[in-house]
Parts: sequence; structure tokens; C-alpha cells
Amino acid sequence: LIVLGVMLSWLLDHPVRIAPLIVSKANTVAQIVLAGTVLADEGFGLGLDVLRLALVWIVGALTIASLAAYLRAWLRHMSG
Repeated sequence: LIVLGVMLSWLLDHPVRIAPLIVSKANTVAQIVLAGTVLADEGFGLGLDVLRLALVWIVGALTIASLAAYLRAWLRHMSG
């Protein structure tokens, strides 16, 4: 979606400056922690089912928050 937004703003002759948001960085960290947790749990049988489920929900929430933040910033840029 970010790439499509950048392309659309460029096509509409209103290019946008690309800068990562803190919520997006937090989302990336959460995704890496989730991936590491799943790999460790599957590889060593640690029984981290509850932690894995919690991390999935955290990553999902951060993904939605990141989408909303980028959409808000893009809409503000395009209207201003």
C-alpha cells in the first residue's frame, strides 16, 4: 500500500517524501520477535503457545496502526 500511495502521489504530480514512522519500526521489531519466537518454539518445543498468540495479536494491531498512520499522513499530504 505504501508503494501504491507513493506511485499515485507521483502520478498526480504531488510527490511525497518517504520517511519511516515509529509505529512502523515497532511493527518491524514485533514481526522479528514473533518470527524468532515461532522458530524457537517449533525447533525446541518450548510450549510458547500463549506467547505466540499474544505476539500475533500485537503484530496485527501494530500493522493496522501503521496502515492508519501512513494513510493519515498521505491524506494530509495530498490535501495540503
